[in-house]
Amino acid sequence: LDWKMLMLIFYGVLCFWCVANGVRAPVYAEVDLGKGNGDELTGMRESIASMKSDIESLKHRKRVSMVACLQGSFTASGAGSVLQILDIKTIYGITPSSQYRNGIFTCKDRGLYMVFATVTSIKTSFKIMRNKTSVSRGFIGGNSGHYSSGSSIAFVQLDEKDQISIQADKQMTIGDRSCFGVIKID
Repeated sequence: LDWKMLMLIFYGVLCFWCVANGVRAPVYAEVDLGKGNGDELTGMRESIASMKSDIESLKHRKRVSMVACLQGSFTASGAGSVLQILDIKTIYGITPSSQYRNGIFTCKDRGLYMVFATVTSIKTSFKIMRNKTSVSRGFIGGNSGHYSSGSSIAFVQLDEKDQISIQADKQMTIGDRSCFGVIKID
């Protein structure tokens, strides 16, 4: 590799890193593509076009995240009841009324998501559901009559219109500090 190719590779990696980390400052590099044999020049042009395409796709990747918590308490009527964790604390890239309603997150942008739940209750369990399939479970131990917390996390590939919810395994009352979150990671 000659110094021009190394500079081109460095520039590409730097641009990729800047876009991935949200750095908006312009970065410039001068590369004279007018000299050199035809095969090298064609290869370099193809590499540049590929890097530009990668950078553009990273610029347009949508960031999505949401955390909702419960204020007060909620009683689930039985197995399969969706836990109504409705007080949105943090939201980014999600329309609350269409994508998060009645404790159910509806995916609008396909991708890999991290889904988590922390539930405060008394000796019970819950599930993180993708549509009608359980993707993770959480258990709450502790002494009878005393609230404790249990957590669960799942990494789930979601398609458009897939739904994520937290469901009770049986009748249960959940308390303050119960939270549900969704973060798009890819």
